[in-house]
Amino acid sequence: MATLTNFIMTETLSDFTNGQYEVIEKELVKSSDLSNLTISGSLFSQTTFIAVNFKSCIFFGSKMRECKFINCTFENCSFEFSHIEGCNFDGCKIVGNAWKHSTLKSSIIEDCELDLEVYKVIKDGDQNKIDIFEETQDIEEIKEEVEEVLSFEAALVASPNQWGTSLLNFIKSAA
Repeated sequence: MATLTNFIMTETLSDFTNGQYEVIEKELVKSSDLSNLTISGSLFSQTTFIAVNFKSCIFFGSKMRECKFINCTFENCSFEFSHIEGCNFDGCKIVGNAWKHSTLKSSIIEDCELDLEVYKVIKDGDQNKIDIFEETQDIEEIKEEVEEVLSFEAALVASPNQWGTSLLNFIKSAA
């Protein structure tokens, strides 16, 4: 199975073959097309991605912390039990992705093209600094999206055990 470690750290891949947690720290990844890639149980820390296209990738049980994404694309990816925190997104396109039990918080998002699903995963909107670039939206569309996000956040507050119940059901179905 292809994992991101195969592309970044090919010479040390044998260190990760015994089920150890993949840690990618302080790396630079430039101009890569990472399509149909499975990224599972990985920690990305202080890594910079420039012009990297993540298309139809699966991020499962992974964490991205204090990373920079410059002119990157996340398209038709699946984020499951993954967390993005303290990252900077500049000039990125983040559309058509599925977000299941995943978070995006305390990050800076500038001049990015986003869809409504991205808004839904931003649970701590006041901690995210967002400057959104959307040519196709007028003020009414933006207001509707904001209201949908607020109603989504209200639903999270109203049912705080929902996430734990979903995780428990996931674990039971996997057994």
